[in-house]
Amino acid sequence: ADFVSVGLVERAAPSAALFTRQLGGWPSDWLLARGRLDDLRKSAVVPNALRRRILELNSRDAQLYECAKQLFAERVAAMPRNKTSAHFRGMRRAAWRRTKGA
Repeated sequence: ADFVSVGLVERAAPSAALFTRQLGGWPSDWLLARGRLDDLRKSAVVPNALRRRILELNSRDAQLYECAKQLFAERVAAMPRNKTSAHFRGMRRAAWRRTKGA
């Protein structure tokens, strides 16, 4: 089976633009959580020893993730730089303002 799209949480805006391009539209609710993910990522500190142990226990997941990153990079590189990316940057800013109560 083929995937319609591959996205990465740490690259949310390009992922959303890629999903929209490949699916012909996509709900913006996903972007509402984006600001919360940014806050969580900034506060998360994982010691290197723990990272190594996680990779040992999840080696197949790590391999899958590396393949997904490569596929994602290829698809984003092939995506035309147009107003779709700008549109999602604007939606992300608007979603961030709503989550901050501004």
